[in-house]
Amino acid sequence: MDDTVLVKVFRRLSQGSKQSVQSGKELDDFDKFLHVDRPIDRAVRDAMDSIRIEGGGILFLVGSAGDGKSHMISTLKKEYPDFEFRNDASESPWPNVESIDALKIFLNDFKDVTLQTTSAKMLVAINMGKLSAFIDDIDVQANFCEIVSCGKTLFDEDNLCHEETKRVRIVSFINHQIFELFPEQKNITYPIDSLFIKKVLNKITSKDYDNIFRAAFNKSTPIGSEFDPCYINYQLLCIPAVQDAIVKLIIEAIIRFKLMLTPRELFDFIYRIVVPNNYTTFNPSKDFFRSLLPTILFGGGENKILKNLALLDPLKHGSIVHNDYLSELFTSIEIPDEPCFNGLQGKLHPRFFAILDEYYKNSRSNVEDISRLLFRLKHLLEYHSESDEYRSFLEILCGYYNNDVHRLFPLYETIQRSIPHFYGSYTDKPNVVPLDIQGREYKMFVSCDNLKPDPQNSIPFNRNNRNKFVVEIDTQWKVNESVLLKIEYQLYEYLCKIQRGKLAQADDRNHNLSFSEFISKLVRQTDFKNKVIILTSDNKQLTLSRIFGKKVTLK
Repeated sequence: MDDTVLVKVFRRLSQGSKQSVQSGKELDDFDKFLHVDRPIDRAVRDAMDSIRIEGGGILFLVGSAGDGKSHMISTLKKEYPDFEFRNDASESPWPNVESIDALKIFLNDFKDVTLQTTSAKMLVAINMGKLSAFIDDIDVQANFCEIVSCGKTLFDEDNLCHEETKRVRIVSFINHQIFELFPEQKNITYPIDSLFIKKVLNKITSKDYDNIFRAAFNKSTPIGSEFDPCYINYQLLCIPAVQDAIVKLIIEAIIRFKLMLTPRELFDFIYRIVVPNNYTTFNPSKDFFRSLLPTILFGGGENKILKNLALLDPLKHGSIVHNDYLSELFTSIEIPDEPCFNGLQGKLHPRFFAILDEYYKNSRSNVEDISRLLFRLKHLLEYHSESDEYRSFLEILCGYYNNDVHRLFPLYETIQRSIPHFYGSYTDKPNVVPLDIQGREYKMFVSCDNLKPDPQNSIPFNRNNRNKFVVEIDTQWKVNESVLLKIEYQLYEYLCKIQRGKLAQADDRNHNLSFSEFISKLVRQTDFKNKVIILTSDNKQLTLSRIFGKKVTLK
């Protein structure tokens, strides 16, 4: 098929497009239209305003490739003409000068001897790796002490609390999520959202007269019996329920699979779910099903987001409910009479329904393709996560940031019960840690009766900046000294499986070194030299304790 006006405008979103990479120069009309402010944009402006008030200083904008640093600089240049902008501090403009040495030259006004008196103002966009190399340089440590001192704190475990001064400011993309958390909301299954992704989707799908995409869509209406998958996919993308499902699926992938999302990858993702790879050679009789948005969304591909969403394909999640509904779809002779499908009649081009009807009447030879398409489409129209652990983790994460001990309790209970299971000691006795001595008839433990959550550690959460948080939970345990265990989703999911009876393998311990080290710290702090708990194979308990001198008592 020849590219329609709609396809041509969507191709500009592709990472393969020349316009996809910003140079930090002034934005063209297309980029201005697509621009959406993020919370981190406000943080950058606040930092630059404070430098203006101080009379001079430097701002480090720290991130990784593709996260929008260049685009942000393009939007700031007119607003802050008194600032100098270094867009790519990772590269040297001179062939015989290393990038670190070039950076020293550019930052000459911000050495310790001139930092407090300079009137120069600069924003430096720099990657984490290059910043690390810069502050590790011996000459930099001798002459840029204030910058080094602030920069080092960015690499501490607690990324939310890096150090700044009046003249050295740091804004890091690593500290800012692309989605928001609403920890104060209770009895909400998905207390998450992404205003940025929603604004981007709304920009592309709104009916505003100045919407470049909508204008292209209106000029690309199929004629007669023609079928254009891009046209249908755009119509599907315009449905609010589909947009909401896409947002929640992306957030789920970020939390469950540690998806690192950049604006460039997001725009490329939107392009790929609307324009199928086989568009130029599209043949309705061969490519109809695999060219539609529900199939593309869960079909994987080169784009990082698509690779992760393929893991969330509802067809890969087996359950009785899924099996029953798939059976219903397989035996249906037409699109099921359901509200989610009936509501599509006025939103999609009639040719879509005509082709589906033709396939239904074609001796049901495409019943498997039809069932897969409708199953995925319903999932988009009625999103829900297939993971019980994911839903419970969201509840626990909200409890953590809302200082709600009640919602945190299931996490501590899971950890307590997983400690003995992790080393193959399947007992439900709480607050015990297994020793390395484990036999067939007897299993030996040490007591950890003082393990409990510390309610005094309230975690600050700024409701005015809901994007600034980390997706992990610090749990505090105490025997003789406090022991910290950080819980990310991946570890939580594993502990839930252990608690349900999954056999812990030696390789699991290698992949969960933080949990293994946590247990080791507990064992080292317990009184196993004075007291050992022995559980017999018939679940009876014996306690060996040293009371006076070397006397050992059996209870």
